[in-house]
Amino acid sequence: SDGSNELIYALMALDAANAAIPADAKWSRNTIIEAMLSFQNENGGFGLTGKDNTSVDMTAMALQALAPYQERTEVKEAIDRAVSCLKEEMRDDFGYGTAESTAQVLLALTCLGIDPTSTEAGFGTPDFNMLTNLMKYQKDDGGFSHNMNDGKSQEMSTVQVLQALDAFRSKNTGYWAVNGEHVSI
Repeated sequence: SDGSNELIYALMALDAANAAIPADAKWSRNTIIEAMLSFQNENGGFGLTGKDNTSVDMTAMALQALAPYQERTEVKEAIDRAVSCLKEEMRDDFGYGTAESTAQVLLALTCLGIDPTSTEAGFGTPDFNMLTNLMKYQKDDGGFSHNMNDGKSQEMSTVQVLQALDAFRSKNTGYWAVNGEHVSI
């Protein structure tokens, strides 16, 4: 009840381990999902500590956790509202202001089977999208920075971007277009 992130990470961990939950446990996957949905704001975004505020990062992480349950009506409706919120929050450069936020959204869309390079999906075009946005954060050492203007790469930024790029690559052809040229990832 303290925050949505505990619920999100618990559900992801249980699913990653394919863990069986004892029948008499305080929490089940169903109660975790129900509690997670209580953090969704009217605009579709998810907040950290309640419905009063939302963030792109929490919304994207909630979508990652909910993706395996999208066949459930209440979850599908929550996902659709959250995806709409992320479309509204997207900037003109197809990013979300930081490498980490953009990476979390890319990872969420990939988990949901939404191609951010598809014009129809509404998150960019084949040539300009979240992937091309993320490349603006890459530094000379190959890592990624939190902000585009940061002079050096940071570990957290690099880990999150590489995780999102790898998830996208594994779900797709392994290529994306950067300024009209196919680039291998």
